This record gives sequence, C-alpha cells and structure tokens, in this order.
Amino acid sequence: MSITREDILRELELLPVWKLKQAPVAELPIEPSPQVANQTVEVAPQKIAKQWVLLCLPSLTQTEACHTLLANIIKAMQLQQTDYVLLQEVEALTQYQAQCVLMFGMQAAHACLGISETSIESMRGKAHMLADTACWVTHHPEQMLQNPLLKRDVWQDVCAAKQSLQK
Repeated sequence: MSITREDILRELELLPVWKLKQAPVAELPIEPSPQVANQTVEVAPQKIAKQWVLLCLPSLTQTEACHTLLANIIKAMQLQQTDYVLLQEVEALTQYQAQCVLMFGMQAAHACLGISETSIESMRGKAHMLADTACWVTHHPEQMLQNPLLKRDVWQDVCAAKQSLQK
C-alpha cells in the first residue's frame, strides 16, 4: 500500500481544506430588466501617462545593431525606465498620453502626422503638434548605422525635444 499526498494531508487534518456549513442555495435565473438590458455604458479608455514616447517602426532589414543603437540613445537621454515607452507600432500610440513623442524615420512621421513631406531634413529640428503633444522627427537608427554622421543630427533633435519639455 502506498501513501499518497492526500493521505498525509488528511492525517494532519489539513484535508478537506474547506467544509460546507450549510446546504447550497438553489440557483435562480436572473433576468435583467428591460430598462437595464438596453442601456449601454461607454467607458473611455484610460491612457497611460508617459513623459516620452519613442516611436521606431521596424524596417525589413533591422538588425541587433539597430536595437543596440536605440538603447544607447535612450541611455544617453538619461531617461528612467518609468519615463518612456518604446513603441514599434503606430496603433499603440493611442494608448499613451505623452508630453513628447520622438519619431525615428519618415515612415513613423507619415503614419502619425499624416504629412506629405518627403524630406526628413524639412521635418527635423522643430516640433510638430499632434493633438496637445509635441512630436519630433529624426533619423531612423538604421540610417544612422549606414551613415554615422547622422548621429549628430539625431542628438541635436533629442536635445531640442528635451529643451522644449523644460520650458
């Protein structure tokens, strides 16, 4: 004869864990009243407050080096993990209430701002308003890897965005 775990717990008077103290109540079908059944309550989705939203849409050839470069930019910005969120989908942007949005690449700018500009140079260095949020457009990390001189431009955009938050 083998002793099971249940046998040991019964011997220690630990089983059964609960005991029924009264007879179960008969279940009654609950039907909502017609007044309540036809009412709909709309609840506005609660947005998550963040100081920064960093939007970097993935590219077809994005590599680990792109992720490392983006992590280094975040580290250089001296952001706490609670201060920012890094998004890779435009749709996710609606979940956040940010003070500043930093968009990496024209693809992100086109998707969010609905602009027809084709030159990133005409978009860089200034805030573009989306509702009440200042959005800044800068180069995609993949472009910075192809042309390291663009890192200076990105850093200038980051500094301009940080200064606008301090005002």
